[in-house]
Amino acid sequence: MRSPALWHIPLWVALPACFMTADEDLWKQAGDTRPDQPRVDVSALDAPRPDAAPDAARDGPVPDGASDLKPDLAVPDQAKLDQAKLDQAKPDQAKPDQAKADQAKPDMPPPDLPKPDVTCKQTVLLVTANSDDGEVDNYNLSRNGESGTIFIGYWSVTTWAYFRFRLDQALPAGAVITGASLELWGHDLVGSWNSSSDALEILVEDAADALAAASTADIPLQVGGRPVTQAKVRWPTTGGLAWKLTQYNASSDLKAPLQELVNDYGGLAQNAHVQLWIRGVQAKQAEVGTHNFLEPGYAAHPHRLTISWCY
Repeated sequence: MRSPALWHIPLWVALPACFMTADEDLWKQAGDTRPDQPRVDVSALDAPRPDAAPDAARDGPVPDGASDLKPDLAVPDQAKLDQAKLDQAKPDQAKPDQAKADQAKPDMPPPDLPKPDVTCKQTVLLVTANSDDGEVDNYNLSRNGESGTIFIGYWSVTTWAYFRFRLDQALPAGAVITGASLELWGHDLVGSWNSSSDALEILVEDAADALAAASTADIPLQVGGRPVTQAKVRWPTTGGLAWKLTQYNASSDLKAPLQELVNDYGGLAQNAHVQLWIRGVQAKQAEVGTHNFLEPGYAAHPHRLTISWCY
């Protein structure tokens, strides 16, 4: 018996419904889902995934049925990472090896620096003529002194001595006198000479080539007398002169007046003469004595002027 309801359904409606029902049964039997829905592998989603590499190259293609969604990974805080690096203890690399620094170092020779082109010389000059030494006061000039002795000091008047030396080599312009000293042999000592307070004074004649003394008018520090350098030298520099007998007595340094000569005359020529004048500085009966050029013992103990200079 036919069902009256079926015959009343139009054919164009019933046919598609039949086909859909048949296909649906086939899909169900195959255990599949409808084609208009993506298949989802539930077991793959539930399974724990290994930590994925950060780059897409290791991920590879996503297999069918697997989700291409990755779990959210926490992005590290870059500021915290940088601070953590700064907080890490670092080896103390800036400090030198103190043990090596404390080791004693051998004495190293100074570097070989260029030396200035300086020449230094020294000469010892002697009185070589009877006219080049003597004694003079306000009354007399005695080339031979008194009985072969030249007295210096004071005896009623100031007694002077003069000593004239010939340069055996030039003192060139620009030369620097580094030292000079007169040495006189101790031959006599008269009067009340006090070695604690009495002294002599040396003056250098201001001339490029000093002439030999000729008369009492040549005595320095008087009208018409021989000019002398501004620099004068006390002998000794301070205190009294302990005049030694039968040995040499060395003066104070004479470099200041000799330097004045070199500066004033642009140097001194070879064979030029330097003349020294010496007097006592106290007004009492006291004198020291040295022998004259003609004295028999002079050859063994001549007057000596030593000059040192550099240029």
